[in-house]
Amino acid sequence: MRLVSEIAMTGIWTTPLLIDRVSMALMDGHHRFAAAKELGLALAPVILMSYEDDFVHLKAWRPGEVYTAEKVREVATSGRILPHKSTRHIFDLPLPACRVPLGDLRDPSQVGWNVDPATAHPTRIQILSSYYHAIGQRLAIRTLSASSLDVESPATIVPHTQMRQQLLSDPCMAALIAAAPCRVALGRRDHAPFRLINPDLLLLPPPLLAAPKALAVAARWGIEAAFLRRSHPFEPSRLPSLLRHGAALLHDLSNEDREEIMTLIPDSVASELIGSELEQVTHSLLAWIAELTGVDFPANLSSDGRVLDLDLPVERVLVSNGDSRIDIDPTTGKNKYGTTPRPRPEAVHFSSSTASSISDYGFLYCDVLRRDLLAHHYETGELPRDMRARLSDAIIAELADMIEIPADQLDGAIAPSGTDAEMLAVMVARAADPKQRLVNLLISPEETGRGVKLAGAGLFFDELAATGATISKGSLVWPDAKVDIVSLPVRDLNGLPLDIATMDKAFLKAGRKALTEGARVLAHQLVGSKTGLSAPSDDAIEILKSEAPDRVDVVVDACQMRLDFGVLGDMIRKGWMVQVSGSKALTGPPFAGALLLPTELRSRRTAASALLHPGVGYGEDWSAQWSVELPATQGSIDFGAPFRWLPALLEVQLWRRVAPPLRDHILERFAQEVAPRLEISDFFRLLAGETRVDGTGSDLFTQKSIIAFEIFAAKWDGQTQALGPLECRKMFEMLNHDVSARLPHLSVGDLALLRQEFHIGQPVEIGVEGQLRTVLRLVLGIRFYTIVGLAGPGAIAAALESEISDLVRAIDKLEILARNWWRLNG
Repeated sequence: MRLVSEIAMTGIWTTPLLIDRVSMALMDGHHRFAAAKELGLALAPVILMSYEDDFVHLKAWRPGEVYTAEKVREVATSGRILPHKSTRHIFDLPLPACRVPLGDLRDPSQVGWNVDPATAHPTRIQILSSYYHAIGQRLAIRTLSASSLDVESPATIVPHTQMRQQLLSDPCMAALIAAAPCRVALGRRDHAPFRLINPDLLLLPPPLLAAPKALAVAARWGIEAAFLRRSHPFEPSRLPSLLRHGAALLHDLSNEDREEIMTLIPDSVASELIGSELEQVTHSLLAWIAELTGVDFPANLSSDGRVLDLDLPVERVLVSNGDSRIDIDPTTGKNKYGTTPRPRPEAVHFSSSTASSISDYGFLYCDVLRRDLLAHHYETGELPRDMRARLSDAIIAELADMIEIPADQLDGAIAPSGTDAEMLAVMVARAADPKQRLVNLLISPEETGRGVKLAGAGLFFDELAATGATISKGSLVWPDAKVDIVSLPVRDLNGLPLDIATMDKAFLKAGRKALTEGARVLAHQLVGSKTGLSAPSDDAIEILKSEAPDRVDVVVDACQMRLDFGVLGDMIRKGWMVQVSGSKALTGPPFAGALLLPTELRSRRTAASALLHPGVGYGEDWSAQWSVELPATQGSIDFGAPFRWLPALLEVQLWRRVAPPLRDHILERFAQEVAPRLEISDFFRLLAGETRVDGTGSDLFTQKSIIAFEIFAAKWDGQTQALGPLECRKMFEMLNHDVSARLPHLSVGDLALLRQEFHIGQPVEIGVEGQLRTVLRLVLGIRFYTIVGLAGPGAIAAALESEISDLVRAIDKLEILARNWWRLNG
C-alpha cells in the first residue's frame, strides 16, 4: 500500500483524521486510518468537528444520491459501511496539519494528548541550532554568535530588496547572512568599502550593487567589524586583525571584482591592502579602518605582527592545518580533490568516496564557531593552544557519542586526514616497543588512499606536514624505525573480489609469519574500501590476536564510514583502534580524520611522546588524558583539522532525523536508476562480480552506495578503448568543469550539460600489478539522504526525483565526453 510505505519512510504523521464529535464517525481519512492499523499504531492525530459546524458541508460523490448528518450517524453507530465513494465532505476553512513522530503514536497512554499544529518546516540551520549550543557547553564557551539563527531571515537583516538579492547570489554570503550581528543597509558612495554607524547598522556603498562578489566581500568585512564592536570589552588593538580579515577577503577576489572595491577607496590605502598578509600594519591603515568601524583611534596604537588563524575568513581556517592536497588552485578555486572550502551550489555532487565541498549550513556554523572562539579568546585571554586542545577534546567526545560509546571509555586524536590517522596508528603500535620490528598488514592500500602505503611504512607522504613543518616525501618519519608493509589485495587477477575465506587465509598466513619472526603486528581491518569492499573477518582478527595478545595491535580502517556507527563502538570495546573520517560518507569537507583508541592503550603515552614531532601532529590534537604527556606545539596554532569535523558532525545530526525505511528507499532508488543507465551505454562497463565481502559490520549502505564503472572512450575511427589512470583523471576533471567551449559544434542541450559541473568519485586502480583497471564512481553520502529526507512534508518525492535527475545528468555528460574523446584528447 503506497500510503503505508510513504508514512513509514518519513516516520512522521502529517494529516489528522477528521472525526464527527457527536457520533465519533470518521468523516475524512479512511485510507490514513487503514494505514495506521497496518503500521501497528495505537493512536492517530484527529480533529473533532461536527456536521452542524457552518464550515462543514456534506455532499455525495454519485449524482442523485443525498446524505444527511442523521443518516451518516445512523450508519456509523449501526456498524454498517457505506459503499466506496459515497459521502463527500467539503470544508470551507483550511485545516491544520501536524508533524507527529510515529513512535509517539505507538504509546496508548498518550490518548487525549493535544497535538500542536505544524508550523513552517524548520530549516537545517534551525534544526542544528540546539546541537551547536550543546557543543558550546561542552567547550565552556558562550555561543552568542548563534543566538539569532532561529529568528532572523535575510529579509530582516537586509531590507533593501536589490542589495539582498545581490548578496544572496554569492554562495558564501548567502550561507553567512543568517548570523549577521547587525542590519545591513544601502549607504552613500563614500561609505566604501563599508561604514559601521554603530554595532547594529552597517552601510554599503551603492556602486557595489553592480558587482555582487565585491559587494559580498564588503558586507563580510563590515559584518566582521560589527562582530568585533559587539565583543566586550572592545579594544582598538583588534583593529589590525580586522584589517587582515579584509585583506584576505580581497586577496581571494578576482582582479576584476577586487578593482570594483579599490576604485572606491583612497589610492594610498589600496596599495597597502593588496600584496601582503599585513603582518605589519601602518599607522595610516589603522586610522582608516578605525574610521570605517566607528571607533576612536589611539594615536599610539601599533600592530604586534601577530596573525591568529581565527582572525581570518572561515574559508582560510578550513584549509589551514593540512598538506598540499587541500591547497587551493588560484585559477580554479579548487583543491586536488576537486572541491572548494566554500559552499558550491552551482555543482552537482556524487563524490563522497573522495571528498565533498562544504555545505552552506556547515560553512555557517564553522564561521559561528570561529567568532565564538575568537570572542572567548578576547574576553578570557585563553591561549590559542589551549583552545585548540579543548576543541579537539570536544570533537573526540562528540565522536564517542556518534559511535555509541561513553566518552570515558574512549581516547583519540584529531588527524588532518585519514592518511595522517594511519601514521598515528603506526606511532601508537610502535610505542608498545619502539625498538621492535613492526609488520603492518595493510588491506589493499590502493583501495584506501594513495599515501596510506607510505604512512603505513612510517614514511612521510607529502612535502608539507599538516603542522606546517617542511618534510621530504618518502623519507623516514622515525630514522631508527623498523616498519615493514605486507599488502593484502582484496581482488584477484581479473579485478574480482576475493571471497572472505581466501582473504582470511592470506591474512592469517602473513600475520603468523611475522609473529614467528619475532615481530610486532599491526593488523588492519578494512571496512568499506573505495569500491565498497571489506576484509578480513572479525573471526580471523580474533584468531590472530589470540595467538599473541601482547604483540598484535588491531586498527580498523573505517574512513569511508559506510556502516552502522555503533559497530565502531563495539570495536573499541574489543581493544581495537579505529580510523574514521568526516570527509567521505559523512560529507564533511576534505581532511577531517581521527584515530580513536581504547583507554587501555594509555600505558603507551610516555613512549608515544618521544615519537610525536612536528612532522606527525600536534600534541594538542589528542584527548586530555594523552595531551598532558605529549609535547606542546611551538609557534602558531591552526584550527583547520578540528574545524573540518564540525560540518561532518552536523551532517550526522541531520542523518539521524531521517527514518531508516526512508534511507533504504532512497538507496534502492539510487541503485535502481544508476546501474541500468550505465548498462545501456556502449561507453560504460559496471565493475563486475561485486558480491560484497561480509563479516565486518557492513550493511546496505556499504554494499550499494558506491557504483564503480570503467569508461570506454571513442577513438577517431569509431572504435572504443578503456581509459587508463591518467585519462580517467582527465575525464574526472573535465566532468567537474565547464568544457562547453571545447565542443562548440554540439547541440544547445548538450552544450548546456557540458557547462554544468559534476563532481564524482575520483579514479581508482583495481586489480593487481600488470592487470590493473581504472574505474570512476558515482557515490552517495549522507547529505544526499538528508537533502531528500528533510525536504519537508509533501516534498520528499520531489526532492528524490530531482536528485535522481542530477545523477542521470552526470552520466549523460560523461557519455558526451566519452563519445567525443578523440576530439577532446587529440
